[in-house]
Amino acid sequence: MFDLIISISTLEHISFDEEKYNNKNIEIYTRDISQIIEKIKLLLTYKGTFVFTIPLGFNPYLDSCINKSELDITRTLFLKRTSKSNKWKQVEYHEVKDIKYGYPFPCANAIMIGIINKQIL
Repeated sequence: MFDLIISISTLEHISFDEEKYNNKNIEIYTRDISQIIEKIKLLLTYKGTFVFTIPLGFNPYLDSCINKSELDITRTLFLKRTSKSNKWKQVEYHEVKDIKYGYPFPCANAIMIGIINKQIL
């Protein structure tokens, strides 16, 4: 059992094939991600915490789950990239919900930091 589990830009790759994402049903993808999160929570101690980041705009299924609050997340924070030199600022979700991955800067232009506190659930 772990007090803390950290995942950096990993969940967006689960069950996701960038080349063929239009062929997968969003309900199946949501179930896959939800099952992974549930399995991770089983690895946490009673007061354990799971912290993860997800780049927005990369995986349309995951973006939809975030937009509809379908993931069982205790707290979310959002960061927006503000420069090519990789400067970031904390913003509200509405400022990044439609952001594009790879534009205007290469790679992630916004990320969500998700925090799941097992004791609070």
